[in-house]
Amino acid sequence: MNKTCETRIFKFYKGDEMKSQNQRSQNRTQNRLSKVAAAVAIAIPLLSISAFAEVSVDQEGKPLGSTGSVGLYSNSDTALRMYGIVEATLSQANNQVVQGQGQNVAGFQTSYFSGNRLGFDAIHLLPDLGAKWGMPDLQVMAKMESEFELPTGNMDTANVLFNRDAWMGFYAKSLGKLTFGRQNTLTRDFTNNWGDPFGAAATTLKEGGYSNVNNFKQLIFYSGGPNSTRYNSAIEWKKEIDSHIIAGLGYKFNSPC
Repeated sequence: MNKTCETRIFKFYKGDEMKSQNQRSQNRTQNRLSKVAAAVAIAIPLLSISAFAEVSVDQEGKPLGSTGSVGLYSNSDTALRMYGIVEATLSQANNQVVQGQGQNVAGFQTSYFSGNRLGFDAIHLLPDLGAKWGMPDLQVMAKMESEFELPTGNMDTANVLFNRDAWMGFYAKSLGKLTFGRQNTLTRDFTNNWGDPFGAAATTLKEGGYSNVNNFKQLIFYSGGPNSTRYNSAIEWKKEIDSHIIAGLGYKFNSPC
């Protein structure tokens, strides 16, 4: 009797032990699966960051998506974006001299606020080359921008496709911005924030400008160079010294272009 009880008790214990072992095995399997799932969950956003974060800001560290441009191409180290302005301005003016007589004239005029334009910005990162010079954030960039007249579709400057900007250059925080080609004069870039109440809120490394509102743009005529308020065949360097000072140098080559 005792032997039978002992045997039954022993068998019951063995069964319970097997259940316990199975439970522990299942727990270990679940823990492994949980760790794998967690690793995959972590890896997916990391892969997303590595694939898209590299070219996510412009030469001032501002998010590309906040500039109002449209992305045409983007990969881990290159971005090409398109932007533009289309503004239709209709007006009516009296006492306009037409064929020797004062008349009321209605129709299109030059864009009142900003010139119609189409532009392209390109950025390509050069981390390996920049690292050799102590500039791991080095990037090469280019800007092509044209202005056109909405009523006719004609170019703003006859026979010149990219009359507003046509330059390429380099940027790194320690280097600043170094550009080559047709671009704004430094005076135009550095005075737009106080020379035009509709200008940028602050002077930056980006191109400045004046609105077309004639009552406020007179200072722009003091910002000119031999080619109006833009230089042809020019080299410019701009750098933010601290949060309140931006320095710049410009040189225009004496070339027929």
